[in-house]
Amino acid sequence: MKSKVAIVGASGLVGAALCERLFFDGEFEPVPLLHNLGRGARVGRLGIALQVADLLDRRQVLEAISGCEYIVNCSRNGAAVMINGLRNLLHAAQKTNAKGLIHISSAAIYGNPVSDVVITERTRPQPADEYAAVKLRQDEIVLRHASSLRCMILCPPTISGPYSEFALGLTQAFRQGVVPLVDEGRGYANVVHVDNLVEAIIAAIRNDQGWGELYLINQIEKRTWLEFLEDIRRMLGLRSDFVPVSSKQLHTPTSRRDRRRLLDNCKVLLSGEFRSALSLFPAFRALNERAYLWFNSRSPAFQSWVRRYVQQPVMIPKRSTQRSVDDYLVRIQARKAYYSPEKLVNCLRYRPILSYEQELQTLRSWLEFAALV
Repeated sequence: MKSKVAIVGASGLVGAALCERLFFDGEFEPVPLLHNLGRGARVGRLGIALQVADLLDRRQVLEAISGCEYIVNCSRNGAAVMINGLRNLLHAAQKTNAKGLIHISSAAIYGNPVSDVVITERTRPQPADEYAAVKLRQDEIVLRHASSLRCMILCPPTISGPYSEFALGLTQAFRQGVVPLVDEGRGYANVVHVDNLVEAIIAAIRNDQGWGELYLINQIEKRTWLEFLEDIRRMLGLRSDFVPVSSKQLHTPTSRRDRRRLLDNCKVLLSGEFRSALSLFPAFRALNERAYLWFNSRSPAFQSWVRRYVQQPVMIPKRSTQRSVDDYLVRIQARKAYYSPEKLVNCLRYRPILSYEQELQTLRSWLEFAALV
């Protein structure tokens, strides 16, 4: 009998690709778990039963993964769901004596390294935003359960391939001629194809060794952003130019325009018209009266300064007619480090199922199918 693999978040990019791979390979039986059936068309066409479960409902989670030997967590949502839902998955895996749980994290936990270094699993995580901080917290929760449950964490960087938002956004940017190139594209392009990420998941399931660890997954061969983007442009058959961007522009203090916008917002809040409108509501009327008493207790010099400031006109910036450059493409290019998959290769005997040339071909075939090229 085939081992059942519960795929949590089966409607997403990684979850759906894993379902397809397991279904067509026939080695394991995929059990797709979705929050609702609204986004399940891609997996539903396979003709396999879809499990619906709310990750915040411990009973539903336990019932959904019952009989599954492995659980792969590809789910994404708000922080509460990501943390508490993960705890429910770990609890259910222990209750059902599952053989292992594989959690998909993100290389974003290492922050935004701006120097040309090699990131490994020994590098200290430095999350730079809320999403990365939540992913790091998930990793810590998973590893704390490693003594009582076989757990493993895979950390991919940007994920490309068919159906990926990154691939769609990059294609659109090329067609509009607004693809940024940071520092002449000298940084490493840390982009992994979704099918190679799926191969890493399957390599983990097949292995009896290497559990209780975190693994980075990435392209084995280093490529610069210039090489990668030129290959994508060539694959799309376009000749659009890149938009040059300097990384120095990305690490400067808050701009004068941003500070001015903040001050103008404060000015609106201090205006009599705004406070009068709020005073129509009893709760705000009381606050307004307290603020008025506090203001009158301040020094005459301070009161005079506030009155002069409020009387100044609010500056409305002119709307730019230039097309914007994708912020995400800029941010990931500014990460100059290379995320090494060496540990994954050595410990789990991972080998990419697709070569770099095949990655580009699958992407082009899908874009042609979707009538995007």
